[in-house]
Amino acid sequence: NLDKLQPELKDWIESKRGIWSPQVYNMAMGWIKEGLKPRCITRDIKWGVKVPLKGYEDKVFYVWFDAPIGYISSTKEWAKKIGKPEEWKKFWKEECKIYHFIGKDNIPFHTIFWPAMLLANGEYLLPYRVAGLQYLNYEGDKISKSKGWGIFCENLPKTNLSSDVWRFYLTLLIPETNDTEWRWSEFQERVNKELVANLGNFIYRTLSFIKKNFNGEIPKAKLSDKDREVLSLGKKYAEEIKKLIFDIKLKEGLKKLLELSDKGNKYFQEQEPWKNKEKASTTVYVCANLCYDIAIMLSVFLPKSAEKICKQLGTKIGNFEDIGKEKIKTGQKIGKIKPLFPKLDDKRIEELKKITSKVTKYEELFRKEIDFKEFQKYRITIGKILAIDGNKIKIKIGEEIKEAEIKEKIDSSAIGKKIAVLLEEPIKILLAKRGNKVSLITIDKDIKTGVRVR
Repeated sequence: NLDKLQPELKDWIESKRGIWSPQVYNMAMGWIKEGLKPRCITRDIKWGVKVPLKGYEDKVFYVWFDAPIGYISSTKEWAKKIGKPEEWKKFWKEECKIYHFIGKDNIPFHTIFWPAMLLANGEYLLPYRVAGLQYLNYEGDKISKSKGWGIFCENLPKTNLSSDVWRFYLTLLIPETNDTEWRWSEFQERVNKELVANLGNFIYRTLSFIKKNFNGEIPKAKLSDKDREVLSLGKKYAEEIKKLIFDIKLKEGLKKLLELSDKGNKYFQEQEPWKNKEKASTTVYVCANLCYDIAIMLSVFLPKSAEKICKQLGTKIGNFEDIGKEKIKTGQKIGKIKPLFPKLDDKRIEELKKITSKVTKYEELFRKEIDFKEFQKYRITIGKILAIDGNKIKIKIGEEIKEAEIKEKIDSSAIGKKIAVLLEEPIKILLAKRGNKVSLITIDKDIKTGVRVR
């Protein structure tokens, strides 16, 4: 009954004026002004989460009723996995700012329906920010799998290109206020000019110079006011970048970081360390510490590359509190030096286009091989078929009667047979399939139902 919650929702949404973007705020208030009405939370369809109430077995929950609950339940599951079952409360019951990143078509679900559920319950925190993003298009048109138009993420591992390179360009493309567009020519140019020639170049030239001229060891420094000014840039930029991140201006944050690495390059060039070894020791000391500060800030955007920088520096990555504290000390040995990012030529771009534009069939997308240890995690048991009604099959498992649905047609002669069943909700019948032929996986011995298959 959303109408009953309208006054509370209205007050809460109005408290977000100036915090939410105008688009998100105006869309939410548009629903309020129109007047909220009761809304159905179930659907009469075959797929989805079943309603666990007697008399409603034929209904499933509307996806935008049950899916957001997963935000909380997944946090609980994470807490259990790390061995701290109460840790989830820090995010949902204590002082915490919750951010939702969504497409603009999902704004009402995260500013009206989900908050209404939370208000009605009264035990959980409401969202602090709802980032309703615009659309990302591809080369002049909308992305379409049916037309094979776009980049399809399941293909990215086949490219042998670090996920950080994709993250870099996509961060610069985040459609925060307007629709944006992926263009291969711009991807190539920005990777080569900004990622390789700017950021990657600063890290590589600094560390390779130390490796070559100082036997891979951080030298002593005699810091001038100019040197200290450059060292202080890390802390200054960290504060600016942190503020941009919490204001959901991620692309501006990444641009700031590129600006910092550009200043590092200019400092290195102006100091000309190749001309004076005594002066060089101070220059590379400053640059090595700036590399470390950049790595920490970079971890927000390109985590793998941030780890690589720290490994090459011979240290572990820290956190924002470590920035500006000259953590890279005199005498520290650096690691193996290698360029962080590959330059993309025209031939490589054409290869990437060909690989990533391939549309994967639905069946192939979810087909994967697992090892025996992973297989053992699945709860497979023995069930007995009691009745078949179309695509609905009643199965006895131990003392319980369960119902499974399958797309394939099963002959009534299967009634009474014992079969292999996967214990999930809803339960799933294991089948062997080849082309159009489907076969149940039956048990050839008289074994009780409910016994686990191992």
